[in-house]
Amino acid sequence: MARPIPLHLLIHTVTHKSPVIDKYGNESGTTTTMYRVRLEPVKKQTLTDLGEMKDDKYLMFVDMVHSTVIALAKGDKITFNGTELTVREIAEAYDERGLHHLEVALT
Repeated sequence: MARPIPLHLLIHTVTHKSPVIDKYGNESGTTTTMYRVRLEPVKKQTLTDLGEMKDDKYLMFVDMVHSTVIALAKGDKITFNGTELTVREIAEAYDERGLHHLEVALT
Protein backbone atom coordinates (compact mmCIF):
# COMPACT_ATOMS: atom_id res chain seq x y z
CA MET A 1 0.00 0.00 0.00
CA ALA A 2 1.47 3.34 -1.05
CA ARG A 3 1.36 6.17 1.46
CA PRO A 4 -0.36 9.45 0.59
CA ILE A 5 1.85 12.29 -0.59
CA PRO A 6 3.29 13.82 2.61
CA LEU A 7 1.66 17.04 3.80
CA HIS A 8 4.99 18.88 3.92
CA LEU A 9 5.20 18.51 0.12
CA LEU A 10 1.64 19.72 -0.56
CA ILE A 11 2.40 23.39 0.03
CA HIS A 12 0.36 25.17 -2.64
CA THR A 13 -3.16 26.55 -2.88
CA VAL A 14 -4.78 27.25 -6.27
CA THR A 15 -8.19 28.26 -7.57
CA HIS A 16 -10.04 26.15 -10.12
CA LYS A 17 -12.60 27.38 -12.64
CA SER A 18 -14.52 25.19 -15.03
CA PRO A 19 -15.30 27.72 -17.76
CA VAL A 20 -18.80 27.95 -19.23
CA ILE A 21 -19.13 29.86 -22.50
CA ASP A 22 -22.51 31.41 -23.28
CA LYS A 23 -23.93 31.95 -26.77
CA TYR A 24 -22.27 35.38 -26.92
CA GLY A 25 -18.81 34.00 -26.19
CA ASN A 26 -18.70 35.29 -22.62
CA GLU A 27 -16.90 33.06 -20.15
CA SER A 28 -18.34 32.42 -16.71
CA GLY A 29 -18.26 29.69 -14.09
CA THR A 30 -17.74 29.19 -10.40
CA THR A 31 -14.32 29.15 -8.79
CA THR A 32 -13.26 26.64 -6.16
CA THR A 33 -10.15 26.80 -3.99
CA MET A 34 -7.98 23.68 -3.97
CA TYR A 35 -5.81 23.29 -0.89
CA ARG A 36 -2.75 21.11 -0.29
CA VAL A 37 -1.62 20.52 -3.88
CA ARG A 38 1.89 20.73 -5.32
CA LEU A 39 2.99 22.56 -8.46
CA GLU A 40 6.36 21.79 -9.97
CA PRO A 41 7.76 23.93 -12.80
CA VAL A 42 8.32 21.96 -15.99
CA LYS A 43 11.76 22.18 -17.55
CA LYS A 44 11.90 22.55 -21.32
CA GLN A 45 11.87 19.33 -23.33
CA THR A 46 10.86 17.26 -20.29
CA LEU A 47 9.31 13.88 -21.08
CA THR A 48 6.87 12.21 -18.72
CA ASP A 49 4.07 9.69 -18.99
CA LEU A 50 1.90 12.60 -20.15
CA GLY A 51 3.99 13.01 -23.32
CA GLU A 52 6.37 15.77 -24.29
CA MET A 53 5.63 18.80 -22.17
CA LYS A 54 7.64 21.55 -23.87
CA ASP A 55 4.72 24.02 -23.71
CA ASP A 56 3.65 23.15 -20.18
CA LYS A 57 4.53 25.52 -17.37
CA TYR A 58 3.66 23.35 -14.35
CA LEU A 59 2.82 19.82 -13.32
CA MET A 60 0.27 19.82 -10.47
CA PHE A 61 0.02 16.90 -8.06
CA VAL A 62 -3.35 16.30 -6.39
CA ASP A 63 -3.29 13.72 -3.59
CA MET A 64 -6.48 11.70 -3.07
CA VAL A 65 -6.13 11.79 0.73
CA HIS A 66 -4.74 15.21 1.68
CA SER A 67 -5.66 17.53 -1.22
CA THR A 68 -8.98 19.19 -1.91
CA VAL A 69 -10.18 16.85 -4.65
CA ILE A 70 -12.60 18.18 -7.25
CA ALA A 71 -13.56 17.03 -10.72
CA LEU A 72 -10.99 18.31 -13.22
CA ALA A 73 -11.29 18.31 -17.00
CA LYS A 74 -9.16 19.36 -19.95
CA GLY A 75 -9.58 23.07 -20.62
CA ASP A 76 -10.31 23.99 -16.99
CA LYS A 77 -8.55 27.07 -15.63
CA ILE A 78 -6.18 26.95 -12.65
CA THR A 79 -4.94 30.20 -11.09
CA PHE A 80 -1.62 30.01 -9.23
CA ASN A 81 0.19 33.08 -7.87
CA GLY A 82 -1.96 35.36 -10.04
CA THR A 83 -1.22 33.43 -13.25
CA GLU A 84 -4.07 31.69 -15.08
CA LEU A 85 -3.10 28.28 -16.48
CA THR A 86 -5.07 25.79 -18.56
CA VAL A 87 -5.40 22.06 -17.86
CA ARG A 88 -3.86 20.24 -20.85
CA GLU A 89 -3.84 16.66 -19.60
CA ILE A 90 -4.77 14.67 -16.51
CA ALA A 91 -3.01 11.40 -15.64
CA GLU A 92 -4.26 9.11 -12.89
CA ALA A 93 -1.72 7.25 -10.75
CA TYR A 94 -2.95 4.09 -9.01
CA ASP A 95 -1.66 1.87 -6.24
CA GLU A 96 -3.02 -1.47 -5.03
CA ARG A 97 -5.90 0.28 -3.21
CA GLY A 98 -7.06 2.42 -6.11
CA LEU A 99 -6.49 5.97 -7.28
CA HIS A 100 -3.48 7.43 -5.42
CA HIS A 101 -3.00 10.86 -7.00
CA LEU A 102 -3.53 12.95 -10.13
CA GLU A 103 -0.79 14.52 -12.23
CA VAL A 104 -2.18 17.54 -14.06
CA ALA A 105 -0.24 19.18 -16.89
CA LEU A 106 -0.81 22.95 -16.98
CA THR A 107 -0.01 25.25 -19.91
